[in-house]
Amino acid sequence: VSMLALVTFHLSFDLAAKSPRVAHSPARSYITAEEDSAWRSRPLVPELAQPPSAAPEAERVPWDWKRFVKQSSEFIALPSLKPGTAPRVLQPGDNFGELPLFPLDDVVMGGASSSSFDEQQRRWTGKVTTKNNGGFVGVRSKPLRPPLDCSAAAGVVLRVRPGSGLGLRYKFILRDSTDFNGVCYTASFDVGTSNGVVSRMLNRGVETIKVPFDSLVPTIFARTIPDAAIDLGNIVSVQFALSKFEYDGGLSPLFKEGRFQIDILDVSLY
Repeated sequence: VSMLALVTFHLSFDLAAKSPRVAHSPARSYITAEEDSAWRSRPLVPELAQPPSAAPEAERVPWDWKRFVKQSSEFIALPSLKPGTAPRVLQPGDNFGELPLFPLDDVVMGGASSSSFDEQQRRWTGKVTTKNNGGFVGVRSKPLRPPLDCSAAAGVVLRVRPGSGLGLRYKFILRDSTDFNGVCYTASFDVGTSNGVVSRMLNRGVETIKVPFDSLVPTIFARTIPDAAIDLGNIVSVQFALSKFEYDGGLSPLFKEGRFQIDILDVSLY
């Protein structure tokens, strides 16, 4: 397996929260997607199936390969010979625990965006840019040990505090495989918009979003795939992202280049 196949990744989702309370399937209202750009079947090596692209010279900056190595190495582990542990069974109302998160930005694909996560404040901050053909930042948990069994619940509840004046669309991902570029089961949600004003006023800036499991859409590199179903009994990783990419060539209508801030306070089940 090539180093590129181990360390490149992209995050994607297919739900948009029209209200600050419930994430739900959008009517594909984002910028028009290219035709026939979804995966017809799951690619064995997604990196080799990506169309080549090149940013204009004026939009390129030197690649920070040291940050690339640092970020990607957080998620690469040697196979273990020990038998797998039984999943931790969660019930509605239970949360995912402390859930340490680590940056995994578009630098892993040659981009120039950057972010960091403060565990004490649960604050994710950074700057996203489209230079070097980039346009996304992300945070991801290391493989959860033991994995989580969420099959008794209907979905996930997110409690987040968006930065002041920053109405943005973020993405939430669950994974049921430790494959570095495995299938992302995804949902999009909007926070910091006018729809969430009342919630923020009553809850010290916090918004609550529900993500139903039956609305999660399988994707790889922001392209939908037809042949995957999430194993809720084996949730091994959680991710968040801020991206200009929606699905199958479409672009997020709320994407803005520049600095961002959001506190990821809690992930629980309902």
